[in-house]
Amino acid sequence: MATILEVRNITIKAPHKILCNKIDFSLNWWSKTALVAKNWAWKSSLLQVIAWKNEAFDWTIKFAPQAEMWYLSQDEKFDEESSVIDILFLHNSPEWHAIKAYEHALSTGNGNIESLVQRIEDLWAWDYESRVNIVINKLKLHEILDRKIKKCSWGEIKRVALARILIDDPDLLILDEPTNHLDIEMIERLEIYLKRTTRTLLLVTHDRYFLERVCDQILELDQWELYIYPGNYSKFLELRQKREDDEAIQRHQLKQVLRKELERIKKAPRARENKSSFRTKAYYKIEDKYKSLKKVEKTKNQSIEIDLQQRRIWGKILRLHNISKSFWDKKIVDTYNYDFRAGERVALIWKNGVGKSSFIQLLMGTTLPDSWEIRRWETIKMALYEQKQKILDESKTVLQLVKDKAEYITIWKWQKISASQLLERFLFNPKQQHQKAYTLSGWERRRLHLLQILITNPNFLILDEPTNDLDIHTLQVLEDFLLSYKWCLIIVSHDRFFVDKVVDHLLIFEWEGIITEFPWNYSDWSFTNKKNQTPVVETKEKSSSTNNEEVISLHIQKKKSLTNKEREQYKMLSSEIERLERRKEEINLELSSWNLQHESIKKLSSELAKVVEKLQEYEDSWFLLEERL
Repeated sequence: MATILEVRNITIKAPHKILCNKIDFSLNWWSKTALVAKNWAWKSSLLQVIAWKNEAFDWTIKFAPQAEMWYLSQDEKFDEESSVIDILFLHNSPEWHAIKAYEHALSTGNGNIESLVQRIEDLWAWDYESRVNIVINKLKLHEILDRKIKKCSWGEIKRVALARILIDDPDLLILDEPTNHLDIEMIERLEIYLKRTTRTLLLVTHDRYFLERVCDQILELDQWELYIYPGNYSKFLELRQKREDDEAIQRHQLKQVLRKELERIKKAPRARENKSSFRTKAYYKIEDKYKSLKKVEKTKNQSIEIDLQQRRIWGKILRLHNISKSFWDKKIVDTYNYDFRAGERVALIWKNGVGKSSFIQLLMGTTLPDSWEIRRWETIKMALYEQKQKILDESKTVLQLVKDKAEYITIWKWQKISASQLLERFLFNPKQQHQKAYTLSGWERRRLHLLQILITNPNFLILDEPTNDLDIHTLQVLEDFLLSYKWCLIIVSHDRFFVDKVVDHLLIFEWEGIITEFPWNYSDWSFTNKKNQTPVVETKEKSSSTNNEEVISLHIQKKKSLTNKEREQYKMLSSEIERLERRKEEINLELSSWNLQHESIKKLSSELAKVVEKLQEYEDSWFLLEERL
């Protein structure tokens, strides 16, 4: 398939450091590619170079002729006095102006309607207007279109930034952390939209379900080198494991070669000094390669190891009895009862702005309920890891900050370890321990903040958005640690993979203070929630006591077997899916030609989008019938 982007020989340097070295890759039209790496691997810098927002040391970037590209940064900046609607159409597209001129001519009677209609058709502007409405609807921007940017939350600003790109509908989307500040509902909506779009994607995200469901190629930046893996996230894990296994074999072979070379050097007679010198240089080259591979292995096997002595707790440890809480006219909790138990692992999930953080403050006792009570057992010791962390004394070293909490810490079996030993278990090597706090990266600050909390030996730990700004490797380290935590754990997170792995119980926060309990993880809840969204038939009946008509919603019960009509529908869907799949392949084949004109590309792209949407609709219906065969 033809390429839309070719990147050759990119080298990015910082003072005294190479960030990436002579990277080459290309993107095919309609591919969906993710770039993954650790936080300090400068993924954003690489995206900025590709999007012409920054310069590299040496590089060649080539876009396909007439290909349009748009870049979304992690934190888009807008004029705070502008309204959302102003921002959405700030790019002054000709389609938008054509529609506005047509609407003005209709309302005033001034203007050549026929020429304006022709202008709209030439620009495909009717599709543009439809796309605007779809994007605004999908990202739920109706209610804030007239709101000024300075009054919008981070999540709303992110949705506005995404809407600008999706409305413009360029051929290539370069997205840096598109899921940041979005709640689970918005992430899922964006996920479905990008999965179905025919646009080419290059993105950076740490949302592993997003990688699994949207991407068909993953680029991994590791130790200045780029590795390319075809397939989604699960395929990437499989292929990366194979690569690491091959590297392990290579390390073992190099180790054997080193041992034999060292023996030969020691046995070499003095009369053969030149040959011996040559062997010595060859030995050191092999040794350098072995050490580099060994270093990679060491960084990949990092894990947090800490097992602090904690107070024992049993049974119920915190009780919410008919609590309610409102701020002005907004309900946070409405007459809610719940008993938290020892060893429970709970996630608070769903939409932004419904009061999850306020609920945490109720649990901690920093906010009081409007009615009834919260009972805390004497044996519990609570600790909160907050989104907005407390400011560190940056003049102190990492070791001094930990010693301020405790010089020695008691671990299991009543053994004591020093603050320095504890820091090593928390992945701070001796050199880092003597660094000033201001030199720490974002993840290192988070890790230090978590350690300062754990030193207090809490047996009721609450983590508010602990996954923000963490790379995939760091997320895996944190997950492994939390799985070893033995006491009561509550987390607030929009990372669905993280929630699935760490917790076994959900509290779903709805609007108007309604909290719904679910006894398993996020994937189970999502599957159950979608399965229960059965079609609804509305009928009208007259009440015997009044003349008012009442609308009664009757949920169609799932039948045990297919009717004859449903069997015919099943066969029809099967043949239609096959036909649409063939047409999809034909369009992709046509689009792979470099000889196509821009208008032809647009027309084929529009048809492909409709085919993909119809295919998804038919497949969903087919699967529902398939389950009942």
